[in-house]
This record gives sequence, structure tokens and C-alpha cells, in this order.
Amino acid sequence: MKPLAYPKSADAYFGEDAPKVAEYLSFTGVSESGFSVAAKLLSFRVFSNLQLSLHAAMTSTRTPSSGTGPDEKTAKEGNLENFIQAGGNATMLAELPMVAYVSAVDDSEGVQNIAVLSFMPSINMDIAPLGAPQGNGVRVGQLGFRLFGQKAAIEDANIAVFGDIWMGGLKGTPEFFGAIGQPGRNSALYGRAIVGVVVLKKVRLNLTKVFMGPHGMRTPWIVSVAAAQ
Repeated sequence: MKPLAYPKSADAYFGEDAPKVAEYLSFTGVSESGFSVAAKLLSFRVFSNLQLSLHAAMTSTRTPSSGTGPDEKTAKEGNLENFIQAGGNATMLAELPMVAYVSAVDDSEGVQNIAVLSFMPSINMDIAPLGAPQGNGVRVGQLGFRLFGQKAAIEDANIAVFGDIWMGGLKGTPEFFGAIGQPGRNSALYGRAIVGVVVLKKVRLNLTKVFMGPHGMRTPWIVSVAAAQ
């Protein structure tokens, strides 16, 4: 493992040092009544190896005005999955790799083997209120570390398996924690894991699970399909 201190190393992990627009899109089936879509709208690098990115998510479900009944439950599930998948309606995320291994790759080798430990703060600027009856969104910030690993599953082919673990803490408004069954709190530990398969560097099948945090966030495995430029 070595620091990503030089532009070439950062290029190997992040890709070309140029602003990218709409580079990542994922689709999640929330329930029989709805679905959610998350996107990485914009990303760019500063200081050679710090990447800033803007993410957004939308769900087909909406919080009903009554705030009760099965529609309220479906809306809450959809909004919570949006938060777990992409941080909410709009999220500004930073990633600073601290130590990393990125294998050399050429056109004949296919996918790269990667292992990276990064420091990752984020600000979730507006989150749909998780099925709660209030009209305004709630705000949450995250601070923690990401461990990402990717390994070619078939030699000399563009197929890989990967794992992505984020561990840290949440700090947000009382409305957010009240909506996930933690009234009176404004912070909590939080951990999320994603495992999956990458095909042709473009298509991902993701399985996401919250393994640490308030009980109301520990949903079953979330299945999503994603495509990248």
C-alpha cells in the first residue's frame, strides 16, 4: 500500500483529471409501489488527489399529507434507501485517499486490482423527511473512512468483484433521528457495506447493507443496478 500522492497514481484511481458530468447512475427497486434513482452528477479534482463530487437521489414515492398508513410507510422506505444509497436528495462528498494500491493496467489486462483507504466527509444538504409529516427536508453530515477493494474475477477479462465499506458517524437534525426511531439524538455511529460485481467497467450489480447504526436504518440487503460512463 502506498499514498496516492502523485497525479499519475490519483489518475489510476479516480480516472482522468478533468471534470466529469453525469458519470454514474443507479436504479433501486424500493418496493412493489416505487423505485429510486441515484446519480453522481458532477465530480472534479483539486490538489491532485482530492475529489469533490455532487450526488443526488430521487424516489417515486412521496410523503402523504396525512403522514399515516401504508403510503407513509412506502415513502419512508424510499427516502431511507435514497439516504443509504446516495446520501439523500443532494449530497456534496469529498474523498481523500490516504493509502492505496492500484495495479498497472493496459488494454489487454482488463480491470484493475485496487485497494484504497480514504477519508470521506460529506454534507447531505436536503433529505426528504423519511416519511415524517413535516414539509421541510432534514440535514445530516457524515464523517468517516472508506475502504474499497476490487479484484479481477476472471483473468484477462473485464469482470471484477468489489467490496466497499464506509464507517464513521452521522450528525443531523432531531427530525432525522426521530424519523428513524432515535428521538432526542443528534448524532450516531454508522456503517455501510456494498459488495458486488463489475462488468466491462461500466455495469455494476450492488448489494448494500447497513451493519452499524440505529436499528431503524438496518434495512435488509438493498439490490441496485448501476451504470457508469
